[in-house]
Amino acid sequence: MYFGVLPLALAVGVTFVPTRKPSRSIILILAVLAVLTLCIALRLPGFEALNYLPILNKVNNTRFKWYFAFLGAILAAFGLDALDHYLNSGDRRHKNILYGGAGVLGLAWLILVLVGIGKFLIAPFLEITPDTFYAHLLFSVFSVTQLRMVISIFVVVAAPLLYVMLRHKFQQYPVFIWVLISLTFLELIVQAHDYNTTVSRDMLFPEPPLIQQLEQDQDIFRIMGSPPVLWPNYGAVYGLFHIGGYDLPVFKLAADVYQAQGGQGYRQIWQPEWPLVDWMNVKYIFSNHALSLEKLELVADGGAYKLYRNTAVLPRAYMVYEVNVISDAFLQLQTLTSGFFDFQYTALLAENLPAMQSGY
Repeated sequence: MYFGVLPLALAVGVTFVPTRKPSRSIILILAVLAVLTLCIALRLPGFEALNYLPILNKVNNTRFKWYFAFLGAILAAFGLDALDHYLNSGDRRHKNILYGGAGVLGLAWLILVLVGIGKFLIAPFLEITPDTFYAHLLFSVFSVTQLRMVISIFVVVAAPLLYVMLRHKFQQYPVFIWVLISLTFLELIVQAHDYNTTVSRDMLFPEPPLIQQLEQDQDIFRIMGSPPVLWPNYGAVYGLFHIGGYDLPVFKLAADVYQAQGGQGYRQIWQPEWPLVDWMNVKYIFSNHALSLEKLELVADGGAYKLYRNTAVLPRAYMVYEVNVISDAFLQLQTLTSGFFDFQYTALLAENLPAMQSGY
């Protein structure tokens, strides 16, 4: 969850202000909790273990970033109060709010410079595949046509310039404070401009012909995108089951199986050639380019997007003829992802089934 670049700068800056107790203790506790929730949400090394503790292993812990935004907003309020106190009284102890905030804005400037170097000086000499994460980052996210990015850049540039212009005229400090609040309000409004609960569903999610064709299939099946042209949760609007996800699977075993196939640790994007795709009942695959796998049959071409049917798909439930018992977790993953395991005829178990009673 995003709560604005200026509130983030104020939240970081206030942790360096030597305020009196109990405010100092409250600020430090909130800062520690904010960092902890962010580390858990991002699954940073060392904090990954917390996702497997009781209770925490039952929920999607990437949602901890909501708590980070909440705690960060509270810290930003303390930061705004410290900035107001410094501008009003000139108390040099509170000047640290400027240094901490400048660090965040300076980091934002550094990111912009590095992206500019990568985009204009390095990328022209490299063959970057259009569907890769780096291509999306350089040419879609950091683009002058991306309004959400432009407004954040504007705020990062405007706030320091405004401070430099008014630093010798802070008898009008309330104006500066209200301008910061207005910039944050403007940024958050622009960031969320597409979200409106009063808009009709048909306006937000129109049904293109490819979706209408899927809705005519009465079977139980899942879908996926390669690349993810149809994002997770979007399919639910049309009553379609999407195999992908914004985050890793919650349960450790499912996450291990996903990553053993080659999945990344920061999100859940499946590939049509993975061995578990057929077993996971993926019958249809969306793509914005031609797919050449032998098992895929082109059933519709919508111009910008193509729809393929997976001819090797397995039903959601079916009978098997053999049982393979493997208790070792590493061997289980190797067997499942080897590409040679026959899911159609064999089931893989971690332990033997209990003996069946006579008469059943």
